[in-house]
Parts: sequence; structure tokens; C-alpha cells
Amino acid sequence: MATRNFVYVPGAVNGSTAYDFSHPGLYREEYSQTLEKPKAVPKVRTKAVPRTRQSVAPTAVIGAVIAAVALVCVMMANAQLMEVSVKSAALESQLADCTVQQAKLMVQYESAFNLSEIEQYATTTLGMQKANTDQIVYLDTSPQDKAVIMQDAGADSMFNRVADFISSIGGLIK
Repeated sequence: MATRNFVYVPGAVNGSTAYDFSHPGLYREEYSQTLEKPKAVPKVRTKAVPRTRQSVAPTAVIGAVIAAVALVCVMMANAQLMEVSVKSAALESQLADCTVQQAKLMVQYESAFNLSEIEQYATTTLGMQKANTDQIVYLDTSPQDKAVIMQDAGADSMFNRVADFISSIGGLIK
């Protein structure tokens, strides 16, 4: 196998453009200087930096707890709202039923009190008669004037007022 001596020059390229590091004499001087192997640079070791431990901030934990408590409170409020809504719907249907029953009872009541039938029953069965003018008696039902002396409001102690206030609140809660 015959070897040819090539001299690399800038210009046309035949074959590969890769440098042949095993034969630096094939290149001109300006190229041969760049083909020299660079000297190894010693590696400088740095001190190992200890990793810091990651931890959760206390405020994040407190915030998560507060958010969880708020979520539970909202869920409980929604459950109570649903319960009240169901009770309200049941009471509304009961009210509608009572209204219908009231209308039926009112019709029965009005049909039961026919004045002409009552008068006939009173005169025939009970033997009643119509009153004469000399038998009419007028009653005076006008109210009499009356005065009541109240206790002095300044005599109440502070303890009695607080007790009355608490008892009135207790009555409102029931």
C-alpha cells in the first residue's frame, strides 16, 4: 500500500477535515502550534460544603392548622345549613297541609252556624221567645279609672339587673 505525503493548505478539502494529531509535521507552523496537546491543569479541590437541613417553618405549620380548622368549620356550617334547609322544607309542607285543612274546617264551621236554623231550634226545641222592650237590660262595660303605684326603679341593685338580663337571654335561646 502506497502512502502519499500530503501537505495541508487552506483551500479545497479532499476527504476529512479532521486534524491528524499523530502527524503534526503535515501542517504549517501556525497550525502545528495549535495542535500541541495542552498541558494538564491541576484540579483544585474545593472544600465540601455541608448541606443544610431543610425544615418547615413554624408559621407554615400554624397556617396549615388554621386553614384545616377553618375548613372543618365551613364543612360543619354547611352541614348545619343543610339540616336547617331540610327542616324548613318539612315545615313548609306541613304549613301547606295545615292551610288546606284550615280552609276545609272554615267551610264546615260556616255551614254549621246558619242563623235561621239556630233561631228555629231555639224557639221550637228549647222553647225560647223573643225579648220585649221592657225586658232589655243595658250593661255598662266602660272601664273604671285605676292607678297603680310602681316600685322605685332606683332601688334595684346592679346584681338584679344583670340577673334579669341573663334570664332574658336564656329565654331567647330556647
